[in-house]
Amino acid sequence: MLFCPDDPANQQCLTRMSIAKQVCWLLPFFHRSMAIVSVFSFFGCRIDRHQPARREVTWDGRQYVGTCRHCGKPIQRRGHRNWRKCDD
Repeated sequence: MLFCPDDPANQQCLTRMSIAKQVCWLLPFFHRSMAIVSVFSFFGCRIDRHQPARREVTWDGRQYVGTCRHCGKPIQRRGHRNWRKCDD
């Protein structure tokens, strides 16, 4: 059996293959963009702008405390989306 590009069934197959190629082309871009975000997060930690590991955040009676999801240091919440290294 020969492959005939004019056959409607084969056209559908060719369309699926072209969509798969487009999606596969995008995957390396997303991987690289995540690496760039990770580098920027490191610089945020260096200037004391941390992001919490959300599942590890607890209330200690006075404030929210947790650990930074990028550097692992103990941090405390000082305001809305304002996390800093613990003073203790």
